[in-house]
Amino acid sequence: PIEARVTLRLALWEAMHVPTFEAAVLDTANRGGDAQINTAITGAIAGAIHGERSIRSDWADLVLEAPAPADHESFHPRHLVTLNGAEKLAPPGESFFEG
Repeated sequence: PIEARVTLRLALWEAMHVPTFEAAVLDTANRGGDAQINTAITGAIAGAIHGERSIRSDWADLVLEAPAPADHESFHPRHLVTLNGAEKLAPPGESFFEG
């Protein structure tokens, strides 16, 4: 649908043209529209481009500590971290995803 194209176009533009993960996420969230979906997609793409270390630790903690809906517990972001055998995100300067 058209909404998906708009979201993807915005997310890709932000991720490729804004210099930091934080700037991309904040700019997307402040644009309005379907801000939650747009910001989630932008954050995923910008995080992949800028790397795990570009995500503020206080933001990551809020996401990882948030309660998950009972019917979607297995999809909570904290499980992506534990799938890698870690208890939390890597400390600054390190990455669990680099050899």
